[in-house]
Amino acid sequence: MLVPKIKSISKTFFSMTVTFVSTFALADDSSSSVSSSSNMWITSGLLRIDFVQPRLNEKIPAKEVASQTALLDFNLTGKSELRDSLRLQADLDIFARRSWNFKRRNLLTQGIETNQREDSENPAYRLSLNEIYLNGETQEGFQYVFGKKRILWGTGFAANPTDLLNPSKNPLDPSYERRGAWLLQGEYVQESQTFALLVAPGVVEDKNTLPKEVGVFADSNGQNQNHFLLGARWYRLLGGADLNLMAFYSDRFREGEPVAWKGGASWSQIAASLSKQLETHAEILFQRGSSNPLPLGESRLKSEKLFFKTLVGLRYDFENESALVIEYLNQSDGDTVADLQTRLKREFTAVSRSSQSQKGVAEQRILMRNNLYLNYQRYKFNEDIFLSWASAHNLHDHSGFQGPILQWTPSQTLTLSVSASSDYNLQRTAGVQIPGIGYVRTNELNPSKSRLGLEIKSYF
Repeated sequence: MLVPKIKSISKTFFSMTVTFVSTFALADDSSSSVSSSSNMWITSGLLRIDFVQPRLNEKIPAKEVASQTALLDFNLTGKSELRDSLRLQADLDIFARRSWNFKRRNLLTQGIETNQREDSENPAYRLSLNEIYLNGETQEGFQYVFGKKRILWGTGFAANPTDLLNPSKNPLDPSYERRGAWLLQGEYVQESQTFALLVAPGVVEDKNTLPKEVGVFADSNGQNQNHFLLGARWYRLLGGADLNLMAFYSDRFREGEPVAWKGGASWSQIAASLSKQLETHAEILFQRGSSNPLPLGESRLKSEKLFFKTLVGLRYDFENESALVIEYLNQSDGDTVADLQTRLKREFTAVSRSSQSQKGVAEQRILMRNNLYLNYQRYKFNEDIFLSWASAHNLHDHSGFQGPILQWTPSQTLTLSVSASSDYNLQRTAGVQIPGIGYVRTNELNPSKSRLGLEIKSYF
């Protein structure tokens, strides 16, 4: 692994790092939050360095990948009681990020090119509004949320087929993604059931995640078009099981189709007849048409065919405060091996071999039909160490990504973490065979082979 070139760090970024590191000298084991009976705000600072091994020994066109990245982040999370039954809640990040040694293979010369990317976006300074919303209650049982919030109606851990609102989770670290969506939601909450309605306008955000186009966007012809999502949910506690039924109406919300109805459901229950430590869950989304085009490029947005995304899983909690989650995801609009072979042959034919056109077949979003997710978590070894290991596995070519996260919390104000991920192939001859290239597996379409992350986080 290469050490970042410290001399190339801007003076501003360097001074921010010095200021951040100095907080550790002042930190003690006092309370890390400012709170009262109605307010609680937690602030933290984070320094993270990622080392990435780019995929350079392949013949697959890929984008440039930074070999090293440093991230300096200040976070503010909490809530304030504005008045009776009305709260402001927020999760905000202010960060600076710089990357070094962008690498890729030039398919024309077969040489490895390195670019330091000295431009206005490197280093990048950003404000990130992960969540910021008002949460209130008008009368007993009637609650509402207005603003940007991450709302999940499904029961999946590594993936949520019914989540049409939020940025997708990383299956190797599902809890890391905290960003939500702009929306208005109303709920009527009873003891054993809940009714919820939401409207989410399509929102175009600027680089600081501030909304600049809400509810409308300009299409390729310069005409303003609506884009929004309506959703409804009924929750019921039924015989010890948590049941959700959902309906969605989408008008160009992250899709090109003007109108689309979607239905969904989720379920979870403790399998007491087998073990009180075993929880089972399932989640399904169904709709006519699909945003995933056919392998030859034809759109399926207006197809009358019914497509399903189905996730089933179980979670087992062991006596030693650890848990294992196993989930299977089937996407009927996803690719089989034959579909992927057709898609990749078409992409490789379309991509010029000149160095100016090395985009990603590796940048394409590949949706495979059958996937398996594993996640093991050990909460406590000696009160201050947390360990998890996860795997995202493609059942078609038996390839995937896996990696651990190890977290040590020596005090109330300090957390140290090490995380890693790497690809793997269980069968050498599995995958899609492309003439002149050989076998290609889905994990080889990712421009990174492996990653190592070091993180230090302080609460103050």
